[in-house]
Formats: sequence, structure tokens, C-alpha cells
Amino acid sequence: MSGLTPARLDSFCHAMEAAGLVPPDPIIADGTLHRFPTNGRPDDDAGWYVLYGDGIPAGTFGCWRYGVKESWCAKSDQQMTRAEWTAHQRRIEKIQRDREAEDQRRHAEAAAKAQWIWDSATPAPDDHPYLQRKQVKAHGLRVDDQHGLLIPVMINGAISSLQFIDANGGKLLLYGGAKKGGSFTIGTMTDNAVICIAEGYATAATIHEATGYPAVVAFDAGNLLPVAQALRAKNHDVTIIVCADNDVRDDGTPNTGREDATAAAEAIGGVLALPELDGKKCDFNDVHVQRGLDAVEAAIDSALQEQATMMTPTLSVEKIPEAAHYTPSAVTAQLHTEPTREEALIRLAQLSPADYGAARKAASATLGIPLGFLDKEWEARRAQAGQAGDAGHGLALEFEETVPAFEPVGGADLADRLAATFTKFTVLPDHGAVALTLWVLFTYCLDLFQIAPRLDLSSPEKRCGKTTVLSLLSRLVARAALASNIRPAVLFR
Repeated sequence: MSGLTPARLDSFCHAMEAAGLVPPDPIIADGTLHRFPTNGRPDDDAGWYVLYGDGIPAGTFGCWRYGVKESWCAKSDQQMTRAEWTAHQRRIEKIQRDREAEDQRRHAEAAAKAQWIWDSATPAPDDHPYLQRKQVKAHGLRVDDQHGLLIPVMINGAISSLQFIDANGGKLLLYGGAKKGGSFTIGTMTDNAVICIAEGYATAATIHEATGYPAVVAFDAGNLLPVAQALRAKNHDVTIIVCADNDVRDDGTPNTGREDATAAAEAIGGVLALPELDGKKCDFNDVHVQRGLDAVEAAIDSALQEQATMMTPTLSVEKIPEAAHYTPSAVTAQLHTEPTREEALIRLAQLSPADYGAARKAASATLGIPLGFLDKEWEARRAQAGQAGDAGHGLALEFEETVPAFEPVGGADLADRLAATFTKFTVLPDHGAVALTLWVLFTYCLDLFQIAPRLDLSSPEKRCGKTTVLSLLSRLVARAALASNIRPAVLFR
């Protein structure tokens, strides 16, 4: 049977109803795109459908407002002949092209309208009722003639849409505007080591006012990932903090804010910051209103410190010094943007052992290489690079072969030689080489003491040589061992 029978037309309408849409009357099966209202207003045209009635009836339908997009066909793929399936795929491809063209037209119209509204608006005052309730300032926002706040959705430096916020907090995006990947930035992005991303304006404004970091508005949880990816593509060496909404619920439904923020942070090698407010649903603006900006700043700093702890360099016996231009977060982000596996492996080989440990799981998942094989590949490439050397990253840790001393060695002479070794490869503060030397010597008589000092390495900024110092220590201390994932039995031995 071919052609659009009444039963098949009913099936198409039932599919629309199952997707939450009310089918228009009549349905026109002419293979062209038709619009219809989805909010009950006759002038609305957010709904759309395309239906072919000849041959094997097939079509698609959806709603631009609610992000619905579904396909329907009178036959399943298994019921079609090869010729029917080929013809059906060609129709689907044509529908897709027509819909993309319609999307582009709608986006262009909405962008022009958004720009006109924005140009006609006036600067928003800090005493706007919504801003006062949220206790944040108007960072470049505007108000329309109804005194509603306007927040521009920016894509590639141009306004693509607008978000409207009324005095009561009601939010609405301009119909037809492109939002995916669109954002609004509070603060300046120039020469910043940290960038924050949040869902809503009030949350982002709170974070910026608490920390001074630039904060990017993503508008909703589903847009966190594309916004984070766009930021990472332009900021490889920056720490990006994805500041989640904590959508905790008692009914067991998913915590969308936390899950989407976690996915975004993991995808770009970023940091996740999650607000807490007595186990209740909250965002960082709620924390600010109830506990103050200091509590927000402390939560953001805590997330950064936790990440820094996870990425602290571990002892290394490798000869290659740490790379000056690659960090775990940068390499993880580049794994998603670089076109070839070979380029990604080259970047991984530039990492120090500790930084590679922080990036290896994400690299394994992205490149599709099991961890064991990836580790072997990394070791082989680092060994090859160690033979070649790299003058651009400082002196490699080359040691002469150790031979036994046939005559007694004076303690002062030994200490001087150890201190000289540290100053040869690193730049240290006053007495830094002396402190390191004493700590190395202490490791050889550890069993004589009941209390052991802990060596704490810190630096004013990243890539100052901490990993190089640790690599030196691993070659000089007694019984050096990698501490990452170490088991109690190993420590006991």
C-alpha cells in the first residue's frame, strides 16, 4: 500500500500529539515546510512540519520554541525495500536542508530585531527591582520601555538574541533567536588566569563581584557545554570554573544543574564549583543573599584549591623537564579540537609525569586508546624526546653516572655539591637550595627520627619549576617512590 491514507494521516497526527504538540487542521502533505501555533495564539508560528503524501508517506515535525524535533514514516526501515529506503533517505535529507535554511532565516530575523531593541534601550540602573532583590549590579545591562532588563546573547561578537527579565524575575528569550553557544560576559577577558561560567545573570554577577574573575552567562544548564567549549577553544591555558546550580530534589529526579555543569567541566578539563546551602536547592546567588559574598568567594577558592591539590606534581625520574606551554586542562581541551590523533599524542608527550597523570583518563576516552597502551605510547615518546633534548624548555636533568667514593667525603663538601645541583637547574628564593639540601640529607637518616619535616613547594604562578624541583628530589633522596595511587603495602615496605 502506498499513498497517504486516512489511517496513515492519523498516525502522523498521533506522533505529533505524543511529542506534546497539537496538530494543525488541516495537515497539508505537499513536501514543504508549514508552520502552526504551539502556544494557543493564532499569530504564533513556532511549530512546524513537513509531510510527503506520495510513495511511502513520511515527514518530520517539531517546535522551535520547545526544541522538539521528531521524524515519522509509514514504514519502518525493516519493512522497506532498498529502493524505498534510498528514496526515503533522500527525502529526509531534503527536509533537513530546508529546515536548516529556515533556521538560518529565523535566526537572522531575530538577530536584526534583537539589535534594534538593544540600540533603542537605555542603560539599566543598579536599583532595578530584580537587581536589588538579587543584590547584584547591572554590568552593562539595558532596560526597554517597559523597564524590563535586557541581556544580550552574544555569538562571535554579535547579538543573536535577547533575554528579557521583568521586575518579578520572569525570564523570556526572544523568539527565533540563536542561543546555542551564545553567552554574555561580565568583566573583561584580557589576560585572565581564571574564567567562570554560570547559568543565569544573577549567579554570574554574584561570582564576578565576589572574586573579580570574569563571569560568563550561559543562560541555562543545557548551554553550559557549548559555551565552555567555545571559551576553551579561545583560551587554552586558562583555568575555567563551571559554577553549577545545585538543583537538588527530594523526589529523586536528576540534579540537572550539577550533572550538566560536571559534563561541561570534564569536557574541557575545567573545574567544577558546586554551591551548598543546608542541603537545599540553590545557586551561588542564593549563597550570596543568605551568607554574603565572602561565602561565595570561599566556595570558588575551595574548588580551585581542590583542583590544585589533585594536580600537584608527583615525584618523577624522567629526564624531560616540564613543558612550558602545556597544562592538563589545555591538553584535554585541545584533544577535542585538534584534527589528528598524532597531534594530540605530541601534546601529551610534552606534559610532565604529574600533569600527564591528571590528563590521561580524558585523553584515553577521547582518543579511544586503552590506558595501558596510552601509557606505553607516552613513555616511548618521552624517551625519544629525552634523547633529542629541547633547548626551549631549560636544561634537561642529565646526571653523571654515580660511582662509589674511594675516599671519605666531607659533609660540607657534599652539601655544597647538592645545593649547586639545585641551583644549576632551577631558580630558587634565598636559602631555597640550602633547605632542599638539608631535606635530601635528612631522608638518609629518617629512621633515627620520630618526627619528619614535610617539604612544601609553592610558586607565585604556574610553570615556575616545581615539577623540575620534584624531579631533582626524586633522583637525590633515599628510596624515592611515586606517590600517586600508592598502596599501603608499598609504603610499609
